[in-house]
Amino acid sequence: MIKILHLITDLDRGGAEYCLKRLVERMDTRRFSSRIVSILPLGPLGKELRTEHIHVDTLNCATIRDIPRAFWKLRQIILTAEPDIIQTWLYHADLLGTLVSLLRKRGRLVWNVRNSDLSQEKRADWQVLTSLLALMSGLPDCIVSNSVAGIESHVKRGYTTPRWSHIPNGWNIEDSAPHCRASPQAA
Repeated sequence: MIKILHLITDLDRGGAEYCLKRLVERMDTRRFSSRIVSILPLGPLGKELRTEHIHVDTLNCATIRDIPRAFWKLRQIILTAEPDIIQTWLYHADLLGTLVSLLRKRGRLVWNVRNSDLSQEKRADWQVLTSLLALMSGLPDCIVSNSVAGIESHVKRGYTTPRWSHIPNGWNIEDSAPHCRASPQAA
C-alpha cells in the first residue's frame, strides 16, 4: 500500500480544498492510504472528512509564533505515519512540507500548484514567499499543476523543478450542474 500524507494550508471551503477532498474520497483504498494534515485549525471540510473516516490532523498554527511548534508536530506525524509521498497543497504547505522533508531519509515530495497567475499578486509577503519557493523548487520530485497557465506562470517566476505534471481539476459536470425541474406548463 502506498501511504500519502497530504499537507494543506487549511480545510476551509475553497477550490484546492475541495479538490483534495474529492481526491481522497475517490482514491482506491486498497492501493492508497491517505492522511491529511491542515496547518491552520480544522475547517469545515476537515470536519466533513473526519465524518467520512478519513484521517485528518491539524497543526493548529494560528499565528507566526506557532510555527516552530507546528514544524515539530508535523515532523512527529511524518515520523509516525512514514508516508511514501508527501503531497503539499498551496504555498505555505509547500514551504513547511519541504523544510520538514529535508529531515527525512526516504519518500517523495510533490508540490501541488493551484494558481494560474502569480504576476497579479502584489503583496510583499506573497512576493517573498513565492521567491523563496522558486529557489526551493528543485527540491520536490515533481510539481503538479491543474493548468498549463499555472506551469507557465511559475516558470516565469523562477520555478525550476526537474518535473512538471499537468493534472486538470477533473470536475464532474453532473455534480456541478444546477438541478432544475421543468415547470408543468413546459410539458
